[in-house]
Amino acid sequence: MTRTRLALAAFALSTAATGALITAPAAYGLVWRKPLGRQSLLAFMLMTQMLPAIVFVIPLFIVFTQINLVNTLAGLILADMTFTIPFALIMLSAYMK
Repeated sequence: MTRTRLALAAFALSTAATGALITAPAAYGLVWRKPLGRQSLLAFMLMTQMLPAIVFVIPLFIVFTQINLVNTLAGLILADMTFTIPFALIMLSAYMK
């Protein structure tokens, strides 16, 4: 395997594992514990999914530049998680109802 394929495999596996480990308990808690503001939180996450991605990319780039995460695998994983966690939380909370 080439280095690029290993990096892509590491990215895919770590994003999927981290996403599942974060969103599954969060969705379960949102569905069964029924905290205050649950509907507002899910509506806010849905609204953020409707915004263009560039709205989030520029601030992420500025923050990642300040903490030296630009052009790193960890930075790529964190950037991807900012987009996938809200979507997965919406999907899993609907599934767990």
